[in-house]
Amino acid sequence: MKPTILLLLLLSCNCFAQSRLVMTGKVFDAKTKEPLSFATIGVKGKVAETISSSSGSFELLVPAKYIEDTLTVTYLGYTPFQKKISELQQVEDIYLEPSYTLLEEVVVVRAELSIRKVEKDLHSIRGNLYAMETELTNAQYNLFLASLEEQNQKDLRKKSEYDLSGYDQTAQAFFKKYVSQFRERGQPKDSIKGPHIGPHHWSDYPAVNVSHEGAKQYCNWLTEKYNTYTGKKKFKKVKFRLPTLPEWQIAALGNLKFQTWNLEDNMVDIIISDDSLSMLPKKGIRKSIPVGKDVLYPWYGSYYYRRNPRNHMGCFLGNFKVEFVEVPCPAKNPAYDGWIMMGQTASYFPNDFGLYDVVGNVAEMIDENGKACGGSWDDVPDKSTIHSVKKYSRPDATIGFRIFMEVLE
Repeated sequence: MKPTILLLLLLSCNCFAQSRLVMTGKVFDAKTKEPLSFATIGVKGKVAETISSSSGSFELLVPAKYIEDTLTVTYLGYTPFQKKISELQQVEDIYLEPSYTLLEEVVVVRAELSIRKVEKDLHSIRGNLYAMETELTNAQYNLFLASLEEQNQKDLRKKSEYDLSGYDQTAQAFFKKYVSQFRERGQPKDSIKGPHIGPHHWSDYPAVNVSHEGAKQYCNWLTEKYNTYTGKKKFKKVKFRLPTLPEWQIAALGNLKFQTWNLEDNMVDIIISDDSLSMLPKKGIRKSIPVGKDVLYPWYGSYYYRRNPRNHMGCFLGNFKVEFVEVPCPAKNPAYDGWIMMGQTASYFPNDFGLYDVVGNVAEMIDENGKACGGSWDDVPDKSTIHSVKKYSRPDATIGFRIFMEVLE
């Protein structure tokens, strides 16, 4: 007989300014009495979703017209709960049944390092400096860890392993699935996947919960792999590393003609169009403006969007923390911007250097331990700009990294 997990959802609904419902509560595992973090709470068929915090608490704001819609509570590996919002009691006991089907049909596998792909993903910033087009993915970091294991470098692997010590048992289980890779039984060997999130897989999501030391060791490992590779390659000798703060900010700005490595001292070319709604204006007044503190996002080329995280349809241009919008984006995406937590890499359009997701998604480590740039899925747009520097004291789900490369020979 399958065990039954009892979740307690303490829920209250109130009208706010007669335009929205505020639903707050906590999600617990009644067997362990521990809160369930990262449970997804949302409204079926709508863009309104949120996740429970490390304490199991959540707050979900939705338009008052959703009162007859259905609240859903889901957790990876469990059968979803659904009930009409209008029928919810102030205290609701919710039972979620485990669902093991996905995990029973997998075989753990891993890919091989491709120097050709590494070179393809690198984009020139200036001179001998290059940057990877996306944040490092689970697949890439797992390959590094597997290589250390094969080489019997136990101490280095232990230092570089994902750090889940700050999470409770249920959150640890979630992130262990998040970093796993597998293929379904009977599928081709190159059919490598990760646990499902909608139509996507965890393999192409950013590596998080990685220490600063682990990120540096990955760079060292990739440097050695590249430099000792005897096949065809573009450069004889390189060095992969984390960027300095000025390097990261200039790369995030995406200005091919940047004049100085000091972000705010640069001038950028923009178009002031008669059509203030256009994201890609072709006509209008062309001029140069200082970055200063006025240019916040890499889509500054359209003057009216230099400080705006959304386009004219109300769709967010990055993976930010968005709790409520009066007019949701017409795309049927969760969480108003497409993602509840970390988003799949390269989900939004790149800047002029060809770099994706430089703001939002996950904050990116720099060479200085304890600082990460660009904000994350858990930071509001104002804290997720090309100027933003986020301080952190330990690895967590909001921090990832993007590697840079210097050509030495």
